[in-house]
Amino acid sequence: METQGKVAVITGSSRGVGRAVALRLARQGCRIVLNFRSSREEAESVLKELQKTDTPSLMIQADVSKESDCLKLIQQTVDQFGGLDILVNNAATTDFLPFADLSLLTDAHWDRVLQTNVKGPFYCSRAAEPWL
Repeated sequence: METQGKVAVITGSSRGVGRAVALRLARQGCRIVLNFRSSREEAESVLKELQKTDTPSLMIQADVSKESDCLKLIQQTVDQFGGLDILVNNAATTDFLPFADLSLLTDAHWDRVLQTNVKGPFYCSRAAEPWL
């Protein structure tokens, strides 16, 4: 797939796999939209890395567990770059609890994980679909 000039949104791209994907797509010529929920400093660090390579890039704070934030993420991308070509649903969350005691896994924990890891990619995909 030709990626030169394509616009890519990578959710959860302030660190880890998301950061690596953003940097790789930038090397392949994509314009990059970084997304973060709470780690602004890490996202700014990735943005600086991209700017050093003259990669057109944008950083947007959005919580993918909220549909309104997903809509905002995609709309700001389209407003800035005129479209969207690639969506990488990378953002995820978890709670590290001992497997031996499932009573520690409350409904609130489980709901937060499902909201982010299941509904989040759906919300982002649905918001992006008209552009893809």
